[in-house]
Amino acid sequence: VILATGAEPIVLPVEGKETMIQANDVLSGKVPILGGNAAIIGGGMVGIETAEYVLHHSRGAARAALIEMTDSIGQGMVPNNLVPTMARLRQENVQMITGARVKKIDAGTIIADTKKGEMKYPGFTHVICAVGSKAWNPLYEEIKDTYETYVIGDAKEVAQALEAVRGAYELGYRL
Repeated sequence: VILATGAEPIVLPVEGKETMIQANDVLSGKVPILGGNAAIIGGGMVGIETAEYVLHHSRGAARAALIEMTDSIGQGMVPNNLVPTMARLRQENVQMITGARVKKIDAGTIIADTKKGEMKYPGFTHVICAVGSKAWNPLYEEIKDTYETYVIGDAKEVAQALEAVRGAYELGYRL
């Protein structure tokens, strides 16, 4: 049995997390953004993609802010993609907040710890979580003793699509 069940989004463990929307729900169209001011927590590839999606696919005028806990937006992106993406974000006036570790969401206000101390970022109509994913393979423990079982792709370890394709190819070749 080859398990390729994928990944599930990480839920940010902060007070007020029940008011957050997961980025994959926005990107899939499951949760429409009706306009307003969206805070996207997470400034990696998914956060950036979500910001662009909100700006171009919301059902009303929208603004976006990326809130990232590290000191830079787009970590891990190759320069050929990062440079034009950052130019688009600046052109769209996306607010980029770095070095901010979100600790609470309260009625549209993001409260974060920064190098300058606690900061409040108010005025958000949507708070979207794009902090990453974790492996999801609920069947493995159930079937591993009954069947020869292999776990591949994000079900094994969250990575880029290229790594998932490579892992599937290598397993297929070995089998």
